Amino acid sequence: MPIESTQWTVVERAGKGDREARDTFARVYLPVVRRYVRARWEGTRWHGHSEDAVQQVFVECLKPGGALAHVSRDDAWGFRIYLYGITRNVARSFEKRRTHACEDGRPEPAARDDSGLQQLFDRVFVEALLGEALEHQQREAEEAGAPAMRRLELLRMRFWKGLPIREIAKRWEVDPADLHHEYARAREEFRAALRVVLVRHCGTNSHMTEQDLVELIASS
Repeated sequence: MPIESTQWTVVERAGKGDREARDTFARVYLPVVRRYVRARWEGTRWHGHSEDAVQQVFVECLKPGGALAHVSRDDAWGFRIYLYGITRNVARSFEKRRTHACEDGRPEPAARDDSGLQQLFDRVFVEALLGEALEHQQREAEEAGAPAMRRLELLRMRFWKGLPIREIAKRWEVDPADLHHEYARAREEFRAALRVVLVRHCGTNSHMTEQDLVELIASS
């Protein structure tokens, strides 16, 4: 299966029992679910049940007639909201079924508040989207040739490493004005890749943009 693995067809195929799609689904979303559960139970004895809860999330998603059988690809934020709800509900069910007491007999400290955890979940999910968009852009650049690959490297240096255009131009021994032009092209190529990824994750009705995602990360 190609690396474009979080598209809605894969989610739907996983829900119908396709083994390869299920493996891909688990690989893509496991880090997001795990970060939420571990953060929710950090500092409590629930933390020892983190992996059990993570596995239960995927059982709920992938079992016959499970959660993936009912998700809609046309929701504005699509699978992100749906997966968050499943993960939160599984964590809550664990907390109800398994109670712990501290050594002095007092109740175990409560899990973290959901509002802050949803921000964390959103941040990890968005970081995954941005990373996948960059991977998509790299595949496109590899097919396009050396100039496109150089623009991709420029994007990484400017956006992810935070280097000024003038500094990059000095390192590459090129005209900064030309590099500004190439950087604009690189950003447009990234936006095109991001639009592809957003449709896969968020449905055909999504109007999310690159700036929306950056702002969501900044507020988390």
